[in-house]
Amino acid sequence: MKRLACILSIILVILPAVLACSCRSNPATTTTTEEDTTTEAITTLTSTHWKLQSINGVNLLPNSYISLYFRDQQALGYSGCNRYGGHYTEEPDGKLLLSNISYTLIGCAKEINDQEDSFYQALEKTAGHSFKGHKLTINDASGQALLVFIKLPEYAANPVQLINTKWKSVSVGGQSLGKKFQTVLNIDDKLTFSGMDGPFYFEDTFQARDSNLIGTGQMAKRVSDTTTPDEQQSFKVTGALSYVANFRLVNGQLQLFSMRGDADTIVLVPVN
Repeated sequence: MKRLACILSIILVILPAVLACSCRSNPATTTTTEEDTTTEAITTLTSTHWKLQSINGVNLLPNSYISLYFRDQQALGYSGCNRYGGHYTEEPDGKLLLSNISYTLIGCAKEINDQEDSFYQALEKTAGHSFKGHKLTINDASGQALLVFIKLPEYAANPVQLINTKWKSVSVGGQSLGKKFQTVLNIDDKLTFSGMDGPFYFEDTFQARDSNLIGTGQMAKRVSDTTTPDEQQSFKVTGALSYVANFRLVNGQLQLFSMRGDADTIVLVPVN
């Protein structure tokens, strides 16, 4: 796979969620995303979320993360360095067809790139699937297991609750944000998220169904020519927002969950 490095310039544009190319050189730094502990049997892929456990019987590299989300006949996620997406068709007899898979072209460490290539090759061979407990196995035409996933939780949430609200970020990936790096997030009646992340203004309109959120494209542009030593710290919220996949409201907090796992979970509190 040919990979293109992204260059951070005066204007940073984060393009639509599936075909976008966002600047990132390191893989996600956690594999501890909460797993679904419900006992209800899984019978369909519709609106389910998964994290990858193994490729061709080999467990993922330490500190790497690959996700897969099924929604509205689309399969999409994060493959360890890049975002990907396409269409899926699920049949009652266990057949599974993935088509029109596309992905961004960002280079990471060689071992992550190699693992990602193996993942995409497995996706191309997909012919069927099966559920066992809280695991999803994707098979090739001969029934050989290609990919094994662990189910992630789905939350009961109504996006209407987000309309015309204002929030302040307090942590990203479990790490508290210093006051100067906290971002005020405005959400309007079209579910457009906007605010300032350090010297950058950002804005992205999200599509929502239940607790699922997916951005349609995010723009962040420099509003000051002043470069500060801690400028990269300012991208924590903006970078995580571009990968948001779902949310929940709990104990007065807004939690935004990422395709890249816990390392990107954003926790926000209301602004009165």
